[in-house]
Amino acid sequence: MPTAQSYINRALRLVNVIADGETPNSSIATDCLTILNDMLGLWNIDKLLIYQIEENTHTLVAGTATYTVGSGATINIARPNKIQQAFIRDSSNYDGKMSVINQEEYNRITDKTTQSDFPDRLYYDPGFANGTIYLYPTPSTANTLHFFNWKPFSTFATLVTSATFPDGYNQLLTYNLAVLISAEFGTPLRQDVLNIALDTKEKISGLNNSTFSDITVFDGIFSGRTNNGFLND
Repeated sequence: MPTAQSYINRALRLVNVIADGETPNSSIATDCLTILNDMLGLWNIDKLLIYQIEENTHTLVAGTATYTVGSGATINIARPNKIQQAFIRDSSNYDGKMSVINQEEYNRITDKTTQSDFPDRLYYDPGFANGTIYLYPTPSTANTLHFFNWKPFSTFATLVTSATFPDGYNQLLTYNLAVLISAEFGTPLRQDVLNIALDTKEKISGLNNSTFSDITVFDGIFSGRTNNGFLND
């Protein structure tokens, strides 16, 4: 399993900062760890580089319309940058359709005190360090919220921290890290290294673009009543 150090060493060799068999000194390695984590942080806001849309659930509280999201928050997960889709499920496994709306649409709602068993709109403010989910109408029943968010890349805490990525991502990280290290240290960048960095990013982006749709309404099969967000059988 590759570590941050192994990605860094390979990238440094690609831009001739170190030779085969050498390791960087601690100062260079620490600087490169910062560059690597900065790169992953940037990728967290690029939909075409995110490799997973993960499903999370949370039991709602009757009369509560807002829920914080993040490490140690009400919904205790890594803070997502974007929520893609959502729906509400009741105790009978009926799924209520829900739209993910933006801030402007949420602000247009004049009476935010309206309640319903099945909120049909969700606005997500990514905020920092925690995000906030706003539901409308306010839930009146402790049904379960299901939401699908961009799974963020985990940063490398130390040089010996390891990580596992899907096919293609090891090369994506290594060659794009080499490009950034070249810019940071002012070392020459070989054209073939740049070409591989760009080609790998294009392939990964193309795959993710075909895998994850940009639909913001959950379009699964719904059954049940026509009110409270249900569709007919």
